[in-house]
Amino acid sequence: MLEPKEKSRQYREAYRDGIRDLIHRMQENGRLERTQWMPPCKAKEEQEAYREELRRLLGWPLTQPLSGTAPQMTVKETIRLENHCLLRVQFEVFPGLPYYGLLYVPEHASQPLPLIICQHGGQGTPELCSDFHGNNNYSHIVTNLLKTDAVVFAPQMLLWCEAEEDKPCFPGYGLPYNRNETDAALRQLGGSLAALEVFCLMRALDTLCLMEEIDAQRIAMLGLSYGGFYTQLTAALDTRIRCAHSSAFFSQRESYCWPDFAWQNAARRMQDAEICALIAPRPLTIEIGTMDNRFDYRLTQQEFERLIPYYEAHGAADRLRLQIVQTNHQYGDVEGIINWLMDGMKGDAIAWPD
Repeated sequence: MLEPKEKSRQYREAYRDGIRDLIHRMQENGRLERTQWMPPCKAKEEQEAYREELRRLLGWPLTQPLSGTAPQMTVKETIRLENHCLLRVQFEVFPGLPYYGLLYVPEHASQPLPLIICQHGGQGTPELCSDFHGNNNYSHIVTNLLKTDAVVFAPQMLLWCEAEEDKPCFPGYGLPYNRNETDAALRQLGGSLAALEVFCLMRALDTLCLMEEIDAQRIAMLGLSYGGFYTQLTAALDTRIRCAHSSAFFSQRESYCWPDFAWQNAARRMQDAEICALIAPRPLTIEIGTMDNRFDYRLTQQEFERLIPYYEAHGAADRLRLQIVQTNHQYGDVEGIINWLMDGMKGDAIAWPD
């Protein structure tokens, strides 16, 4: 029997649309269920229990007991800058897994200094956000951080531009990988790529906190795009981070349900607002550009409204800020961001500069 393929199109279309509508209805219910499961007052009283739930959602290796021994840090190269010593470092987080980053240590420091973790975004590297490759969308963030009295750590995630050829703003490193397949393989093993990379950063922090140049009581983190993603997760799970800034990421995750942003049952338990609620009462800024071509700032505003009651429950409304800036997918007021981080590490009440 032969028939035109268009004859049965309506059935496939109805099936596709039915799945889409079903998911939409379940997402609407999920928002309500999250609010009921994690109300602000309960989130404050049982914050550690919710933090444990986030570890469970993300999976291995965050669910395993931490070793009491900090991983070994190997200095692969030392570069003398004008006022800093730049170290290319690797941390032996697991046997055969050398976690890499750039560590900037001010020279001639007379006392332990704050540590600022600066996380790059998609197709990025520590070198890119450090201005090693020319102009980009990081607004010279590391260059400006080096003007402060702080140690700066810029770690590498599995996010660099894998193409051989250079792209605008993004050098091609010619090192292919498949992030989604890697994430799927880790999910088969009970984990996720997000869990592994947050774990690597936390273990690196275990080692960095032992350095005599670093004041382990004053640690901050900031990141752009995927860097904002990792900043939110790491600050939520690691209370050593005293102050955080997430730029160009925080949003309604149902609208941006990318594979490595989604974990089983997260829509019923924790999305961006609930995750960032675990940062409270520590200072947090959310930044988004009105011209951002990846995330709609209006969805960021709506999700931010859900976050406010969690900070209010801690009596810390003055430590939460939403900055809507007239930019694309990039940092806005870099000087203001850095001042916020430096003040936030002191634990002071903070007012964003006019």
